[in-house]
Amino acid sequence: MVGVGIISHGDMSKGMLNSAGMFFDETGLQNVTSVSLYPAEGPEDFDVKLTEAINSVDTGDGVFVLCDLVGGTPCNRAAYKVSENVKVLTGMNLSMLMELLGLRQCGLGLADIDSDNLVSVGQDGILNYNKLLGGN
Repeated sequence: MVGVGIISHGDMSKGMLNSAGMFFDETGLQNVTSVSLYPAEGPEDFDVKLTEAINSVDTGDGVFVLCDLVGGTPCNRAAYKVSENVKVLTGMNLSMLMELLGLRQCGLGLADIDSDNLVSVGQDGILNYNKLLGGN
């Protein structure tokens, strides 16, 4: 099963994992982990935690790493991990994570999961709901 690492500044990654747990049971969250960067930590500290996290969820099927913010330390450190077996997406949201977890449950492998589709799903989940409802 494809591993998933959710990484962020502060506890956003933990919250995303917690929210996903409302939709996916323990089996659906196998090989999923979160890594948080805290103010007292430097890039090297985060890099150690990220490496350990990727190794802990990689069963040989590869890993998707979802980052909170392009250009931030978590994303920048994840960029060093990009390889044939590690895909990194940034600007994560719950829609993107839910889609990824669902595709994993369908048995799709790393090469079968379209990164651009995951980005589109994330973007499609961002709406001006007032405008959608006909308001300002």
